[in-house]
Amino acid sequence: MLLRPSQMESIVSQISGPEWGALSAAFKDKLLNFVETKAMELRGLMTDCGLLEEGPGKQNDKKQGFAALEREDAELLVWNTIGLEEQTLRKFLHICKDRYHRAVIEPATAVGAIAAQSLGKYCSFQT
Repeated sequence: MLLRPSQMESIVSQISGPEWGALSAAFKDKLLNFVETKAMELRGLMTDCGLLEEGPGKQNDKKQGFAALEREDAELLVWNTIGLEEQTLRKFLHICKDRYHRAVIEPATAVGAIAAQSLGKYCSFQT
């Protein structure tokens, strides 16, 4: 089932929850900005295709452009253009959070020794 912009916004609002507390504010802002941009694109395309109303009393009797498409064709166009389901968005956000946690290095980790070992390994082959 095609995800609606309001559903996207509801899912994304969970980023402020306690489960996301360990992420940096900059990372959260970039993630929110990315998803909000996608929600705006989806809202615009769905409005253009006549799948969302722009507001009360703003519906035209004479449909033009994408809005002239049958509902089934319009939904297919939106799906092929943006194609996002609730499960896919939740999985994307979960993967982003997991990768962030894996990329963060604990304080006092011997990164210098690890870097020197990896450099030394490749330099020894150049003899």
